[in-house]
Amino acid sequence: MKVVLSLAPVWESSTPPLSLAFLKASLTSNGIDAFCIDFSVQFRPIMVSAMGDVAAEEYIAAHPELYKNWAKQIANQKPDIVCFTILMSNIKNTLLIAEEVKRLCPQATIISGGPGLTRENMRYIKYAFRFSDYIIEGEGEVALAEFVKCIEQHGEVSKLKQMWLKDDKGNVSYTGVAPLYPIDNFPFPDFKDFGKNDYPVKNKLPLLFSRGCILNCNYCENKWNHLTQRSRSGKNVFEELKRNVTEYGMKEYIFNDDSLISSKTMRQMEEYADLVIAEGLEMPWHVYGTRVERLLTEPFVAKLRKTGMYRVSLGIESFSTEVQKEMGKSSRYNDADNCARLFSGQGIKTETWIIYGYPTETDEQFAETLNWFVKNPKLLSHVTANTFGPNAKYQHDRPGVVQYFSGNAWDWNGPASTLEKRKERFLQLAEVLEQTRKDRKGEFTFHIGDPYYVKYFNSFTAKDKRFLMESWQKLEGTYVEKNQIKKWLYTMGVLKAKLPTTIVKSQNVEDGFDSDDNLTQIEKNEISLISFKTIQEVIADEAPIEKITENLFHNLKRELFEVGGLSEEKVAGKISLYHAKLSAVTKLLQQEVDEKIVIGIACRENPKVIIKSLDTAEPNELAKNIKTNLLPLISRAQKQLLLAEN
Repeated sequence: MKVVLSLAPVWESSTPPLSLAFLKASLTSNGIDAFCIDFSVQFRPIMVSAMGDVAAEEYIAAHPELYKNWAKQIANQKPDIVCFTILMSNIKNTLLIAEEVKRLCPQATIISGGPGLTRENMRYIKYAFRFSDYIIEGEGEVALAEFVKCIEQHGEVSKLKQMWLKDDKGNVSYTGVAPLYPIDNFPFPDFKDFGKNDYPVKNKLPLLFSRGCILNCNYCENKWNHLTQRSRSGKNVFEELKRNVTEYGMKEYIFNDDSLISSKTMRQMEEYADLVIAEGLEMPWHVYGTRVERLLTEPFVAKLRKTGMYRVSLGIESFSTEVQKEMGKSSRYNDADNCARLFSGQGIKTETWIIYGYPTETDEQFAETLNWFVKNPKLLSHVTANTFGPNAKYQHDRPGVVQYFSGNAWDWNGPASTLEKRKERFLQLAEVLEQTRKDRKGEFTFHIGDPYYVKYFNSFTAKDKRFLMESWQKLEGTYVEKNQIKKWLYTMGVLKAKLPTTIVKSQNVEDGFDSDDNLTQIEKNEISLISFKTIQEVIADEAPIEKITENLFHNLKRELFEVGGLSEEKVAGKISLYHAKLSAVTKLLQQEVDEKIVIGIACRENPKVIIKSLDTAEPNELAKNIKTNLLPLISRAQKQLLLAEN
């Protein structure tokens, strides 16, 4: 039986994917033929933010030759089983590949797994079942090997643990948890299918010292897969290091741990460091992430430095003790400060992650973080800063703390965090980081994402700021008015400079402008800010029309009352008018498109844009615009959904 293990874009592949390598080793040790393909390295290896790379998703969807080629690579292996590793950033691209695989290999069984496919994330499990026959929850080394053997022997998959099943009616069920296995028992990862020249640094491989974390931060979904932190023995990791040097010619490595250094791993890490130094296997290495550990000592860090450690990424998130405590961390301001100084003091490039705009973060608490960067401009080599996103884990652990006002990921408020506050804090933090970047001239870098998820900025020059302000204006519904004259001049050929057309930019896409050929009709006419991705979500939305309509008018009322400052009486009058106009529009379109889709699209649009349209256009004009500009996209999305269901 042949198994193909694959990873779709757009997760950043700086090294061969450790997940596929672990799974292949487990399968081959059980006598199963397996082959790995990393598609993420075949596409530009960029993920714009924790919310994924929307621009990349839309580019891939618009260029079927890409995902059809990737599917063909799978089909060429003549697989019996195809396994997809799912991340939140690649699930939609996986759908495109998997649909094509189904067409090319209708006999193949498709199974998916990944860190986000847990009981608490049912919407992702349901989405993955659009292209998967089965789903594994949790660690896959043992579960996948058992599944393949079960399929090979025509057994009952329902008797296996960790399996999500779907019946003929579309109902899903879970077969139950399995015990977590000691990591030392897993075979060493198999990297034979990955080309050295395909990755940014030749002869660099990932290792794993531990899984999980001793903490339970309320925004980190890691805990749903790992109850606590499990560490390998220092000797076991060292034996893998020697194997990688001998078999793969490894000259550099990264520990892919989320939380490498903790009270659960320090003894084992010291054992490992002693073995490395004793046998002269010091070489450059760094770590994906580690928590702030108050037990850290200067001699311990010095020993790690001696083994070749040259970079560390610290999950500090905030220099406010109160915010750290609210997040579920055990560290405090002094712990974070001391940890950064210990690593930096040993000549280790010290990086940190920062979260701004936490739901309960006050101005005074944010100032503690900002002031730390102002006072310590030479301590860090890099900062990655993100706005807080109330993900499934946070809403599970802190129900009712945040309130959403629309279907947009950025449109939420917390007790002390509004969108305006997050914009203000982004600008303050970006200015401080930019000044540090300029002053240190190549010795400091940063990536900072804005609260609208427009992009990650690695500079914040006047040009960057201008691009961001225009993007924000576009999202807020003011971009059209401020740029309409310029748009007319460009359309008539008078103005040669091109205009920004997308609100989502990749890090390696030059800031500025797309060619007119790449403009959609919607963008040319500035009629809507709705993307094809949003239309797909609208069509797949199972909520009743009554609920969608209720959400739409809630958004409009809030915009008119809280933002527009209209009286309750005027708001009521406008809402009554809007009801009548939308009703007339849906009647005019009833032969072409379902009322629920029209209302669903309106619900996801920026309220300012909807209000302007309803105030300035009659129903027949609105219906005509929808027919001209949205119906082709709706039709295309419906066809894709139909293909997925078949």
